[in-house]
Amino acid sequence: MAVERKLGFSGAIAKRFQDSKITPLLALTGLLMGLFAIAVTPREEEPQINVTFANIFVPFPGASAVEVENLVAIPLEQVLSEIEGIKHTYSVSRPGIATLTIQYEVGEDRTAAIVRLYNERLLLTMLQRQGEMPASDLARRAGLSPQTVSVILRKMHSDGLIERGDPVRGRVGKPSVPMRLAADGALSYGVKIGRRTADLVVMNLHGDVHRQISLDYDYPLPDMVLEFLQELRINSR
Repeated sequence: MAVERKLGFSGAIAKRFQDSKITPLLALTGLLMGLFAIAVTPREEEPQINVTFANIFVPFPGASAVEVENLVAIPLEQVLSEIEGIKHTYSVSRPGIATLTIQYEVGEDRTAAIVRLYNERLLLTMLQRQGEMPASDLARRAGLSPQTVSVILRKMHSDGLIERGDPVRGRVGKPSVPMRLAADGALSYGVKIGRRTADLVVMNLHGDVHRQISLDYDYPLPDMVLEFLQELRINSR
């Protein structure tokens, strides 16, 4: 007389379904659900995933890789990461130059992304060189459509780079609102490292000097000058 072997958890479940009348129905249901998933799931043999990248090269002659990283790459990464549509920023610091790579969100059209960056820089340059002007004049001088200029100006205004001026009333129609650069929307740094002194100038978007400091020394030791520049960068924010 054979002794019945005690089954484990998996064996007990298999035995229960082995003689059950519902097992073929469950198998057929699973097969039909698989066929339905194959039919409705979108697929492509060679999908073209559009991931836009852009490279930015910033020269810093005479600086070591550590100086380039601390004074150029890291601050610029923080600024670029705030641009709409950008997913990641990467940087490589080498003696005398920083290389930054911008990765946009998946699906961001490469041409549209680069054109948008160019148009933003173009409008900022025009406001800096020619002073405040309404959106209609910016569109005409830049050769862009009023809708494009309006979208870019709203974005730059939300970023704090530009601000609205006082409305100007004309002979007909509603008053036009000129746009102008926000003085403290961004700051630029100028550094001169000499034989006996290091000079740093911080300027706003209007070209006004925000801060100017000099450091005197016997010799321009790298660690001392680097610490001086890092402290000023933090205190000038």
